[in-house]
Amino acid sequence: MLITSILKMSTSAFILLGLTSFFTAAYCLYMYTSMHHGPLMPTSNPIPQFKVKDLTLMTMHLVPTILIIFKPELITSWSWWHS
Repeated sequence: MLITSILKMSTSAFILLGLTSFFTAAYCLYMYTSMHHGPLMPTSNPIPQFKVKDLTLMTMHLVPTILIIFKPELITSWSWWHS
C-alpha cells in the first residue's frame, strides 16, 4: 500500500521506486544467503550449485515482486477476487 500511495502522489517516481524495490530485495536475498551459507572458500567452484531450497526461496521472493511491478492493481483492488 505504501508503494501505491507513493505512485498516486507522483507517477514520475515509478522507475526510481521500481529500481529501489528491486535492489532492496536483491540485497535482502544476498544478506540472507551470506548469513546462512557463509563466505565462499577460495578453492570453491566459482559456479554456484543451487539447492532446491535456495531456488524456492528466490522464486518465492521474485514472483510477488514481479507481480507487484507489472500488475499493482492485484494489491490495491480486490475486484478480481469477487468476480
